[in-house]
Parts: sequence; C-alpha cells; structure tokens
Amino acid sequence: MTENDRIPELLSPAGSFASAMAAFHAGADAVYLAGNRFGARAYAENFSEDDIIRCIRYAHLYSKKVYLTLNILIKESEIREIEGFMRPLYEAGLDGVIIQDLGIVSLLHDLFPHLPLHASTQMSITGYDGVSFLEKYGISRVVPARELSLNEIESIIAHEDASELECFIHGAMCYCYSGQCLFSSVLGGRSGNRGRCAQPCRLGYEYLGEDPSGSKNGNDLSYILSMKDLCTVDRISELTDAGIASFKIEGRMKSPEYSAGVTSVYRKAIDDHLSGIDHDAKKDVDLLKGLYMRTGIYEGYYDTRNTRDMITVTDPGYSGNDQDTLNRIKEEFVDKAFTAYTPPVPVWFEAEFVTGKEALLSASCSINGDKISYTSKGNTVDKAQKSPISESNVSDQLSKLSGTIFIRDTENESIKVSDDAFYPLKGIGELRRSALKGLEDSIIAHNGLSYSERSKDRSSEISKSSANFENVNTASHGFDHTVSVLSLDQLKAVYDFLKSSSTDDTQRLGRIYVDESLIAYSSEAVNICRKIKDSFDIDIFIALIPVRRENKRPETDPRIFTGYLIRSIDDLGYYSVETGKTNLITDSSIYVWNDKAASLISENASGFTLPNELSGKEIKSLINALIENRDIYGFSDSFCRPERVVYGKISLMRTANCVRKTCYKCKGRGSEPEFVYISDRKDVIFPVYTDCGSCLNTICNSAPLDIPDDDSYISRSEFTDESYSDTVDILEYRILGTKRAEDTLLNKGKTSGWSKRPVE
Repeated sequence: MTENDRIPELLSPAGSFASAMAAFHAGADAVYLAGNRFGARAYAENFSEDDIIRCIRYAHLYSKKVYLTLNILIKESEIREIEGFMRPLYEAGLDGVIIQDLGIVSLLHDLFPHLPLHASTQMSITGYDGVSFLEKYGISRVVPARELSLNEIESIIAHEDASELECFIHGAMCYCYSGQCLFSSVLGGRSGNRGRCAQPCRLGYEYLGEDPSGSKNGNDLSYILSMKDLCTVDRISELTDAGIASFKIEGRMKSPEYSAGVTSVYRKAIDDHLSGIDHDAKKDVDLLKGLYMRTGIYEGYYDTRNTRDMITVTDPGYSGNDQDTLNRIKEEFVDKAFTAYTPPVPVWFEAEFVTGKEALLSASCSINGDKISYTSKGNTVDKAQKSPISESNVSDQLSKLSGTIFIRDTENESIKVSDDAFYPLKGIGELRRSALKGLEDSIIAHNGLSYSERSKDRSSEISKSSANFENVNTASHGFDHTVSVLSLDQLKAVYDFLKSSSTDDTQRLGRIYVDESLIAYSSEAVNICRKIKDSFDIDIFIALIPVRRENKRPETDPRIFTGYLIRSIDDLGYYSVETGKTNLITDSSIYVWNDKAASLISENASGFTLPNELSGKEIKSLINALIENRDIYGFSDSFCRPERVVYGKISLMRTANCVRKTCYKCKGRGSEPEFVYISDRKDVIFPVYTDCGSCLNTICNSAPLDIPDDDSYISRSEFTDESYSDTVDILEYRILGTKRAEDTLLNKGKTSGWSKRPVE
C-alpha cells in the first residue's frame, strides 16, 4: 500500500441540497444522499432527481463525488421501477450507489456495468468471506458492520484483492447489527429495512435476569439498549494508517450546520495527521458536543467488544446545540458561495463580434496548471442600423457570473467588437451560458468524472411475471415441515415426538435445524442427532450462528449433519465455495424480497427462507414470480417452494452489546448460552438469548408467530425459550393438528406478524 492509498475519503451526510453544499464547502470529498424513493431515511427531506443531478455536476467540478443510498429492501412489486429511477442519475455521472438488497445488487450490476456498487452496512458484513462473495456481483466497496474492531477491519484490508472499506467515524449508533433489526417493524409497522425506524432502542427497559417473572415495575426502567454517539476524532491517525478507504459521518436527518460543522472538524484532523501536525482533539470534542450529539460519546467498537460504557443507560436524549457554534458554522460554510475547499475558478473570455462573421466566445480557465477552454459559436453578427454594440456592452454581459463557480479574470481577456456590429444582448448572454457550460463539461472531463459511455448501456427488458398472485402453483413437493431448536430439551422433545409418531406423520417433517452453539456445547445433543439420523429419514442441518466474527466454523460429522442453515452473507460466501450450493438453505435474515434476490441466492444455495416482514399477499406474489420466471433464472421446482417461519418468537435484534453485561455481569466467553429477560414500559417481556461462545445477543419477540400452513411454502417451527413440554405441544399442534398448544402455550398471546399488514 502506497502513502497515497492511505489518504481516506471524507464522506459526509446530505439530507438536502443545502446540506450537500455545506458539506462540500467544509471539506467533504464526497456526500451520500437519497432520492425521493428507495432510501433508508424515509423521513429526511431528500432530493428530487433534478437536485441530485445538479449536486453531481457541482461535485464533479471540484473533483468530488456523490453516492446515492438505495439501501432498503425492495418488494417484488417495486423491482421493475428501479431502472427508470436510476437511469437518469447513472447517465448524469452518479459516482456510486449504496445497496442493501441482494436483488438490487444483481439488477444494477446487469443494467449499469459502469456504476460502482457499494454494500451497505445493512448487509452486516463482518469478514473477508462476505467481502469476497459480494465482489463476484460487482461490489467495489463494502461498509462493514459498525461492530467490527480495528483489528478485524485491518484483517480484511490485508487481503490484496479485498474491496475498499468505508467505515463510520462519527454519529448515532444502532444497538443492533444494522439490517438485522425488526424491533420497530414488530412494534408499530415502521420497518428499519424500509427506512422508517421508530427507534424503540431509545426507550426504557427493565432487566429481569433469568426469571421472566421478575419485578417489572416502571421505576426500574433504564435505557439499556440506547447507544452513545460515535466520536473518533482523536483516533483519526490510527484509522487513517489502517488503510480504510472512506471515513463516513452519520447524520442525513440533521441540519446543514451539523453536516458542515462535523465535516470541518474531521477535515482538519485528517489533514493535520497527513501533514504531521499535532492535533488538538480535546478542543474538537468540545466543539462536536455542541453539534446535536447524544448525551455521552464513545469511540465505538474499534477497541471494545461491548461494555456498559457504550450505553447511555440514564438518558438517551440529545444535549442540544451551541447556538454560537451554529452561527459561526452557518456564516463560514452554509451561507458562503465559496470556501477554501470550493474556491472560485478564475475565467477569462475571448470574444469576437465582427460584422458579417459568426459570433465567437471562448471561456478559459486553469486547472492544476492546465489550460482548459471551450468556444461557443453564435449567429452571424449584423451591421447595426441604429445603435451598435460596444465592448462595454459585451463586458457587462460577461460579468454576470452569479450562481456559477467562476469569477472573472480580466487580465487575460480579449474583446473584439466591430464599430458597426450589432448583436442582441440576450444573445450575448446565451453565448456566455453556453461557453460556461461547455467549460464546466471540459473541467469535469479533465477531472476524470465524465461518463459519456454510460448513455450506451442499454439492457434488455427485465424479466417480468404476468400472472396474478392468486395463480400460485400449490403442488406439494415432498415434506411439509421443518423445525429449528436452540436447546437440548427442545432436541429431546423432537426426538421423542418422532419416536411416538406414525411413519406418515414423521415423513411430514423433512429437516431439523440444530443451532451451532448447541452442537458446540453439548455432546449429548450430537448423540441425539445421531439417533435421529439412524432411525428416521430426516436431514439434520446445522443452523449457523447469525453473525460470524472470529468464531471458528464448526467441524462436524457429515454422516450426521448433511447441510447448513446459512444466516449471514459471510457464511454464504464461505460455504458456497467450500461445499457448493447443495444442502445450503439461507435463513430469513438473508433477505429475499424479490425474484432478482432469489436468482442470486439460487446460484449459491439450494433453497431459501422467506423474510418475516413480507405479507401473505406479497409472499404469494414473490412465489408466483419464481414460478413464472423459473426458466429464465433456472429455478428448480423445490427452490420455488421456499420455507417460511410459521411458529416462533422471531429475532427482533442481534447485537454485539450484551444486556446481561450492561445490567449485571459478564459470564465470560465460553459459558453456555442462556436466556435472560427484559420488559418494556408496558410490562411486555422479551426473551434475550445470550450466546457467550459467540459473544452475541438475540432479543426475541414477546409473542410467537402463529401462521397457517400453505402448500406454496414449507412451514418451519422455530423454538427459542420453549420448554420440553411446550416443544412437544407445538410439534403436535403444527404437524399433527392437535389443539393442546392453543389451550396452553398460545393462549398466553400470539401474533400473525406481517401476514395481513405489509410494511410501507
């Protein structure tokens, strides 16, 4: 890596055109922004198409860049709207697009081959296997999970063929691994995967410990899920030297003053480090605290796996703004047309208005010592009948540069006007505008940011399903049910259920998913799996941990465990290479919201699990699209019949921070997993699965899903904190149709999830 490779891009948020200009004026190398659709900040002001194109042009004049956030999940009904939304921006020179949806990755890679694709932090990438997997589909930059340590980031960068990494250095922090949060969606239908998070993590919760019947009184509520804001201004030298390609500031919902102020602080910190100047970080921190920061700041996960010190605990609110600071920033960066980072460009003109000849106007400037010129040609100059034009008339028109990046340089100027020449003043103005636009185009081309070849990229029409969603093929393909277990008691219950059931009933259960953590801690669990495998024609898959960090992948007997339930893109990248796609099923956390995402998954796995957030109607529409387009994508019949979680307390959050450690004490790495419980202000109790081996928390929903079976999908029962007897009751209820579970477990509360209430 050369010294030049260690100069990071400073990437700033822009929730509005004014914020983008303010960030550029304060020293941003690039901004990220959203259009009026498909962005992960649905409640930000956001940009019209014209504003994005105007912003791109301005940025390219100063060798800066603009990235579009298309970082939400896209429904089947929306997928064919993407090309029309993206094409004008692509042809205008958009520098990159930040994506969460694997279907959009596949689609844009096919449609727009010259467009840089960036993987959003919403993909929860944690290692090189995930980075390498995405590179196959055109991803050139990855925004990894914010939970990664600096050592983990450096280990990815150490691979010579690794994509660039873009890492957050400042701003608000999610408690959950981004993209893995359904909390807001469950509680109120506002999905974080659709840019509408209601931030339930900022509310108060009570820690109940291992006993869900604990105190539950409102006086003990604290903000145990609320992260302090990230601030790394005193770590810039280390982060720069690590080789991170882009430093990202969070905050598209915030004001132009915030964007400019934070950008200016980090701009100076980066420049001072690169120049070898000692930097006063303490002064910076004091300034940043006056710019809409949450009570308490922390350096994030770069050195710390998890700690109570990262959590606000007592106050999740913002400390407010320092008005004097805001006024200074507004005056210095927001209200000014030019700054040291966006200086005016001196332009000189050569004008010829010679009677009987074509009017000519050349505009020239110097960029990094190189002269750049553009000449506009007008109509023939007429002979004046009454009042000829003068040099003064021409000069006045050439001085009208307001709203451009140019200031007039008269020293190098030349104006030639015949004594009897006539030319309309409006025409001179049109020549000026034409010459300056041509000069701007030449500057952009000189900066290497002109993309004329993009207009030639015209792909064939996207495959389109024409059948109504009601026409789904409901033919059954083999077994009807699968189950997933977390505990030894649940696995024993499955085994005993199988032993007591008829052959016809056991054949309805085609696959058992056993959690990787259970296999790691319990030799008895492995023995039970062996007995099931020897006695019944049922596949046993390992349900891999949802987030793969430094954990070693499991080494297991292939005679017992014949496949894997893949829960992360990192593991999908690894196992699709090491084992091939046979006997790999992706879980609901690898989102398949559209047929393009299904196509990408089909290249790497033999089946997939439907996402929890789709409604029943949307699921039928998706499955219908798979069936209609099976020949185009090469889908098998079995792939067109995915799995769906129909019972279970689904995951609301997967977190690196530990509720137990924040509220009580850490059990230590290597301890067996256990459940603890928290309750909210309405005394609703949420189970929290603390997997100490993986140092991973999973906050589960309070009530289990209970969704009817359907021949169009395979039904999965997913067990979390159920006891042995509860597990048996649910198996009999879901597979045999007995009603005992409805009278016992399910009468305590259940939910149909999103079946009848699609997210916006």
